[in-house]
Amino acid sequence: MKTVSRMELELWQNDNRSFTLIDVLPSSLHQDPHLLEKRTGDFLEKIRQLGILKEELIVLYEGGSAFLETAAAVDVLTAEGFQEVYCFTGPHSALYGTQHGFLQ
Repeated sequence: MKTVSRMELELWQNDNRSFTLIDVLPSSLHQDPHLLEKRTGDFLEKIRQLGILKEELIVLYEGGSAFLETAAAVDVLTAEGFQEVYCFTGPHSALYGTQHGFLQ
């Protein structure tokens, strides 16, 4: 799994590197595997609706910072053919310093 730190995101931003920043599933979903499966399908549908191309750079982060759903989302996206998927490894609050939008 590819990861990216806050410092790397800032460098990408300074270099005007385009990426899509996505907040993935909340960690509470691991309590019910059927709910996780449904939300994973919803997640993929939202990605399709947004028209994110498989060649685009995607950075995933998890609101709860548990990293479990982020890893699952990476697996789902790579299985769908997305090539540039990274996981943000810093604290959630560090993302508020970026100038990119959030998907929830």
